[in-house]
Amino acid sequence: MLGESLPSVDVIEHGFPGDRGLAFVDDATGKVVSAKLPSRWRAMLQCSAHIVGYAATITLPDGSELSADDETLEDRVSELLGTRVTLEDTRRAGDTVVRSVPEEVIEQGLDAEVDFTLLELAAASPEGSFVDYAPLHLITSATLAAVSAEAGHDVPPQRYRPNLVIDLDDGTGFVENDWVGSTLRIGPTLVVRVVLPTPRCAVPTLSHGTLPGDHQAVQALNRVNRIHVEGFGVLPSAGVYAEVVTPGRIRVGDRVTLG
Repeated sequence: MLGESLPSVDVIEHGFPGDRGLAFVDDATGKVVSAKLPSRWRAMLQCSAHIVGYAATITLPDGSELSADDETLEDRVSELLGTRVTLEDTRRAGDTVVRSVPEEVIEQGLDAEVDFTLLELAAASPEGSFVDYAPLHLITSATLAAVSAEAGHDVPPQRYRPNLVIDLDDGTGFVENDWVGSTLRIGPTLVVRVVLPTPRCAVPTLSHGTLPGDHQAVQALNRVNRIHVEGFGVLPSAGVYAEVVTPGRIRVGDRVTLG
């Protein structure tokens, strides 16, 4: 689902509290529901989730808001998706999502049955959450500018669903490709280690709420930043994954230092 902007947050070992702490699971297959399979699950990006206190609240396309413990939530989301799904709060070992090949989605259309891979969730994350790979996903203003220049129009960060957008004073192009293995200090206490470039699926090309679809969000990357990602192959990439070394509180405007 779509997320929310935060002015500040206490970053813990698992990343942002509540981030991907819940997931819907397809009753028929046992796989985690994700818009990475647009032909089945792209309606998820017409919903949003945010934290109220310590609980998640879901906003559906008709504007209705339901708490995660509302007994009607599973029925409402199942109706939206056209198949029965169940809300889960604990990731099981080996939980996977179906990841459609983005180039085939672009070429054949959103409803086409295309080739896919299975992505095991949270391979570089502590137990618990349903993150794609690692607890944090970062992207820089330089990368967003490079994608936008190649696409010929603005490509906003929401398409790539990062936890953090880092505004660089200088640097151009896909600078965070070179950060893998490095540490970043963000604010007074948070320290993270960059572990992998972020390979892109079909999700950035899809409609996100009122934001229309845009094939260039991935096609531009295929032209200018198709790189080797350890364990995944050569893929269009934007941003990086990171693990939390030292938890800490961060705020919009905090300084980021590359170590």
